[in-house]
Amino acid sequence: MTLVGFFSINALEISHRRPGLAEANQSLSRTVGTLMNAATDIDDANRHRPMSAQMRWWLGGPGTVAFAILATAAMPLWLPEGSAGIDHIVFPIVLFPLTWAAAFFYVVLEGNPRRCLAVMLGAIAMNSVLIAVAFLGGRT
Repeated sequence: MTLVGFFSINALEISHRRPGLAEANQSLSRTVGTLMNAATDIDDANRHRPMSAQMRWWLGGPGTVAFAILATAAMPLWLPEGSAGIDHIVFPIVLFPLTWAAAFFYVVLEGNPRRCLAVMLGAIAMNSVLIAVAFLGGRT
């Protein structure tokens, strides 16, 4: 049973109990139906063409692994130093699977392939720049 059908049945039950509410219930039922149709139309209008299987495979497989490895390599640069003045090694190791999982689920759940590609490439580029700056002597 749809939501509109549910409201229609309840409107009929209420109108039999209180005859003065029949017009208000029918109006409510029409309004809910119109809103449901409008929501469906907006959803159809905003639906992007689905991501191709090959592009999803490249982003979800090697793309997420590359992002997770680069993010793990860049973590000592943006995580705070430890109490002994050395970089933490445990946080990147523990956060590697979480980073990979977040990137993987983003690729799987994102419906817009261009935005997904842009976000993944931007994150990979950002982490690559951090690593390159560190190797060139930006931070020791």
